[in-house]
Amino acid sequence: VYTELYTGRNQYEIRKASTTNEDEFILCHDYTPSQKINFTIARGTKLIVRDMQNQRTYVHFSTGYNYFNALHHEINELLEDAQATSTLNSERVQRIAAGLKYLAVAVRRIQQPYDISSEMVHPTEMVFDVLLKFKSVPNPPIDLLVQCMNVCTALVPLFEQEIYTRIINLNILPSINNANLTYQDYANGVGYDSSLVGYYLMNVERSVGRYPLLMAYFNFLKTYTKLGRDNVFGVELPGAIFLLREVLPHANNWRYETGSDRYRVLVFVVQYIYEILQLSEEKLEHDYGRRVLRDACVYSLLNRDNGLVLLKIVGLGNGYLQAVMERESNWMLVPEQQLNLMIQYSMTILMQILRLKRHIQEYDLSPLESAIYTQPKQRDTLRIIPMVTGYMSNIFNPRLPILSCRLLRRFAIEFRMSLLACLDMEPDQIRHTFLERLHDEIESDDLK
Repeated sequence: VYTELYTGRNQYEIRKASTTNEDEFILCHDYTPSQKINFTIARGTKLIVRDMQNQRTYVHFSTGYNYFNALHHEINELLEDAQATSTLNSERVQRIAAGLKYLAVAVRRIQQPYDISSEMVHPTEMVFDVLLKFKSVPNPPIDLLVQCMNVCTALVPLFEQEIYTRIINLNILPSINNANLTYQDYANGVGYDSSLVGYYLMNVERSVGRYPLLMAYFNFLKTYTKLGRDNVFGVELPGAIFLLREVLPHANNWRYETGSDRYRVLVFVVQYIYEILQLSEEKLEHDYGRRVLRDACVYSLLNRDNGLVLLKIVGLGNGYLQAVMERESNWMLVPEQQLNLMIQYSMTILMQILRLKRHIQEYDLSPLESAIYTQPKQRDTLRIIPMVTGYMSNIFNPRLPILSCRLLRRFAIEFRMSLLACLDMEPDQIRHTFLERLHDEIESDDLK
């Protein structure tokens, strides 16, 4: 059923239907509701005219109407409203946001570009018109922009180059203006611009404690990276710089509506960096862009505040982690719990950047290493080595005890230290911690 509000300007002629229902009529001529949409209601179509309690008259045509044609019409009306007035119809904005959300879901189900229906083409194209129109207005409709970004993300696997070109020209994504700098320059933000995503993060989202546009950008970055295209300097490197400069050092101090939102932001960052550091030497040998990307991440984590953030995450300690886990209602899902993942990825990243330091030719002790290898007799508030050792007794996540041993081994390889001095434990305690579990038949072979 196609329904529209009767305003008196509607150009169609009707006659009474031969039924007992006084509200039923017949359309006398073909009727095209909008000249901008290829949709015509044929003559002879039945329709019902109803007066509602709000003193409005609605006309219901008994004909099929494609969902995406309706969305196309709504977007046209919104853009016309935006030209005529500075105040948008909030109900229309909500309807379009909901429509674009469905459009993104529909596009994600499409396997090949030719599977996109003709009705989907116009609203998909108009997503960029909406972004262009509303990205810089005062009090922007954030939820609408978020859904536009989600549609772009859904389109990326189908039209990667076209979507990248169009969205980068809108100055929405973080970017760099020089592809010939060193990894040190990139890590220090030379030639980097956080663009609209960074502006909204600093001036809109942080003040309200909600981060929908940031999460939409995260989704875009993750989707684009999975494609493995040769456009590191266009999307992946600016994205990593954005995470390392704008998000990771500050995210823990932002305002959030819920604690889970904080973990969602931090888990995405550490997971994305973790995947960069997992790139093999064989792959990087012939991929200059991704080598620069990896080296910039390693350098930034070793020499900037990001490394200290990782240490603070790891320094939460096994006692705190297990106390949180014990309050969970379903212990079967605990290994995938956000706090668990955040600590797990952070420990792996620490291990990787210490291993990869030799690739960036940094021979002096970095600020990160100085913080790790501080002896207890000096001022050591983080107590990283004892905290890492504590994860050996974690009972909820089998990966953490293994990571704990591997990270301690990496510490030992990189810097000679006394366990007695670092752990501030008696020899018998150390022996119990490291040796007793070797005799346990049910202990993980990986841990042994």
